Amino acid sequence: MDGYLYKRLSEKIRKAYEHAEMLKLVIWDIVDYEQDALELIGEVTPEERSFDAEASYDGRVLKVTVNDVLPRKQSAKPVFKSAAPLRRYWVRNIAGSIRKLGQEIHFDEALCIIKVYTPTDRKWDVDNRALSVIINALRFAEVVSGDSWNKLALVLLGGVDRKRPRTEILVTDCPADIIERLLI
Repeated sequence: MDGYLYKRLSEKIRKAYEHAEMLKLVIWDIVDYEQDALELIGEVTPEERSFDAEASYDGRVLKVTVNDVLPRKQSAKPVFKSAAPLRRYWVRNIAGSIRKLGQEIHFDEALCIIKVYTPTDRKWDVDNRALSVIINALRFAEVVSGDSWNKLALVLLGGVDRKRPRTEILVTDCPADIIERLLI
């Protein structure tokens, strides 16, 4: 296949992916809105709500698994003209799964490790992922005190899982001597 045809095909695939992602977010928005209504009239309790994420806490480490690959920063904007639906999906799922635990989880100075499992081993740049949706969700759930340099440290890792692509988020207390610990 010549370069021109390959580029056109790649562009069509990218656009199809963006439209599929938009449709997924619109459907999720409708389901979430319906759950809000059901909760309001007492048909669903907050504990019964379904989320596209699961959280656990062992008293030391908060783990949230989102059943989706953390998207690229730019992926939603061409279709949506705004990143709001993407932000809503990630914030509501992460914060909702944490609140569903029914316990207060808070870190004054947090270390957040994010591991993105993609379905292929295609290369991607760590600085092009929409990390802010995860940070905003942790702030919204009041898990972290803030997202300034002295309140939150981030580590971003990648992995491949062809059968179950996902994003795992681990949050724990940030050790004061984190650099020394890493260099030892």
